[in-house]
Order: sequence, then C-alpha cells, then structure tokens
Amino acid sequence: MKKNVKKLVAMLLAMAMALGLGCAAFADGETDGETDGEADAAAVDEEEDQVFELTEEELAALPRIGEETEECAKLVLFNDAEGDIMSVNIRAAGQTEWSLNLLEDGELFEQEALAVLCFEPAEDTLYDIQFVFSNYTGSAVHDVDFADVENARLCRQENGLTYLVYTSVESGEKVDTAEAEQARAEADLTASVSGGEDNSGGSSSDNGGGWTWTADNSGGGTDTGASGGGGDEGCLDDGLFW
Repeated sequence: MKKNVKKLVAMLLAMAMALGLGCAAFADGETDGETDGEADAAAVDEEEDQVFELTEEELAALPRIGEETEECAKLVLFNDAEGDIMSVNIRAAGQTEWSLNLLEDGELFEQEALAVLCFEPAEDTLYDIQFVFSNYTGSAVHDVDFADVENARLCRQENGLTYLVYTSVESGEKVDTAEAEQARAEADLTASVSGGEDNSGGSSSDNGGGWTWTADNSGGGTDTGASGGGGDEGCLDDGLFW
C-alpha cells in the first residue's frame, strides 16, 4: 500500500513539473515573442518603409512616365490609388490645357507599382497632375512643387478624391495633401453651383474632383462638373464621377 502511495505521489509531482514547464514556455512566448498579428503588422511596416529604399540599379530599372532627359525632374511615385492608371497629364497650376498622355500607347501604371515620373518643370512653378484610371474615371492633384516632392505615394479616397503623401525635400517631413485637396474640391463645387456652370459642352474646368473620360479629348478628358459630395465607389447619384 505504501509503495502504491509513493508511486502515485511521484506521478503527480512529475505531472506538476511538466505543467509548470509548459506554462513557463507559453508565458515566455507571449511576453518575449510576437503574436502572429504583430509579426504580420511588423512585416507590412517594414515593406512600406522599404518602398523607396532603392539601389541605383533598381531605380534605373523602374518604368518611366514621360521622357527622361538630363534636365528633367525625376519623381519616384507609388500607385496606392486602388486602380490601374491609363493616362497621366500635367499642366501649370492655374492653366486649363493639359499635356498629352505621358504614358505610351497601351501602357498602364499599375496599382501598387512604382514608376519614375519624368518632367521638366519651369523654375518657381507649381503643377497639377491628372490621373485617368482604367475604369474611365479621373482626378487630379494640385500645386505640386517638383523641386520639393520626394518619394510620393498617390492615394485615392472612396469618393474618388486623389492626393499625395510625400517627403518634403526642404523640411524632410512627411506631407499629406488630402485636406488641401478636399478643401479645394468643396470650394470649386460651391463656385460651380453658385455660378450655374455647365460643363456639358466638353470643356475641362477642373474643379478638384473627378470626371468621366471621353475619347474625343486626348489631352485629359471631360470634367462633368460634380465633386465634393462623393458616393459609393466614387460615383454620385446622378452618374457623375468625382
């Protein structure tokens, strides 16, 4: 009987020690290691941080948008706008005429791709850049200073408004133009409504929002005039695009 009791006690002690070691190992994994979610998030952060960490060879291998010359500005641009882009046009801020498409015929600036935007800006001049997506909607970013923009990320809100997130060459700080673009779109919508503007004739009176593309205007599409309100998938109730 005593031998059986001793055996039982020994077994219980062994089980307790095993459980203790298992609990300690589990606790170490929770406190010193990362959970699966934390590891995934860290990996995403690392990837985003490295988006623009390019070697000279990698930079040279990126596709070019526009003609590359010795004098041109070279802006590394990441398409984070949730859509392929089929046309990129530029104009001096305040002007009405857009350049021809800087992409080659049939070429797409694909979603989540990097490219180098090549353009020769005039000194002390700001520019608007227009993007036409493969679903025939478009929008523009405004007052871009090519001399101060580095490592730019093109983003697009659900209502279709496009904006840039970039590093300022002058300050070294991150700049997000979403609020400025939103304010511009709202101001232009107010001016358009109060002025009774009619864009149905095919002219482009960029109001900071978006529009549907028409094939008869290779320089940049037709602004259908509505912006500011937004809607599901960037489409307003009356069929116009923001």
